[in-house]
Amino acid sequence: MFRKLWLRSPDPIFDLLQTARCRPVRLWAAQMLRRHFPEVLNRVPVETLLDWLESDAPELNDLAAELLEKATGLERIPVERWLKLVESARAEMLDRVCELIARLVRPEQVSFEAAVRMAMTRPVPLARLGQALLAGKRPANEDEVRAVFGLREAEAEPLRAGLVRWACRVLGEQPGFRPVWVLEFLDSRHEEVREVGWEWLQSEPRARDDVTVWQRLLESPYDNVRVRLVGLLEDRAKERGKDDAFSPGLVRFLWASVLLNVSRGGRAKPFVVRQIMDRLGKKPEEAGDLLPIVAAALRSTRGPEFRAGLAGVAGFVARYPQHRPIIEQSFPELKLG
Repeated sequence: MFRKLWLRSPDPIFDLLQTARCRPVRLWAAQMLRRHFPEVLNRVPVETLLDWLESDAPELNDLAAELLEKATGLERIPVERWLKLVESARAEMLDRVCELIARLVRPEQVSFEAAVRMAMTRPVPLARLGQALLAGKRPANEDEVRAVFGLREAEAEPLRAGLVRWACRVLGEQPGFRPVWVLEFLDSRHEEVREVGWEWLQSEPRARDDVTVWQRLLESPYDNVRVRLVGLLEDRAKERGKDDAFSPGLVRFLWASVLLNVSRGGRAKPFVVRQIMDRLGKKPEEAGDLLPIVAAALRSTRGPEFRAGLAGVAGFVARYPQHRPIIEQSFPELKLG
């Protein structure tokens, strides 16, 4: 209705586009401008288009994204303005906004802290943009190193493991690398972060050979970490041809910790009992320290594991009768012939 009157000037239509409270009116205004007054849209300042991207009106969002795809001079927009935009844009627009930024903003224009902050956000498009900006960066000072550790709490679950792998890699390259850094990931509340932390521990000899790391790992509240630690101990014993790669006190502490603290640890206890009996075969002088641990473990196992452990104890006393008093003290319920 009144088409000829509307076509006399684009100004009222442009005003409706920005101020109308009715969505069909805004849609109509956008279509009229596209069809009849494209030169007006082409003259809209870039800053206005960025404001439209932040608007609550989807019609303005779509039109702004469309015009920005063809706009020139976007490389002159300060990176801070882009970062403000991604923090305020509607969730539905984040994909398109992040694609624009990825195309127009060079990684060196974004600070290390800003890229980490984006990577840690919940919206996947924004986190993915932060991950892309971080890919070629490396922490250059203590503050940036501390920022890297924050990635273990990245909120975008699909990207969290990849971000932590990047964090482990760049931290391992640091001249001031400290073995205890691996614990920051092994102590995480997120299982996938602990998985990546365990991969890093196994591949990083500076952490794997550090006694402090082992001692701290014993305090882990996570079953899978302690059980795997026992398995790693056995692997190292086979690799080195002995089971005392670490101090005997530390090894005993590990065994006792696993046996006493692992909930639902039925599959771990027989594993540890066998390790202890193997060590006793090589170090019978440690019977006074190790047999009480075996006794505590056997009292909480059943079936084949109990019988295997008991057979090991009987074999030990037959081989080393001088330790019979210790066995009788540790196993008062065991009647020796």
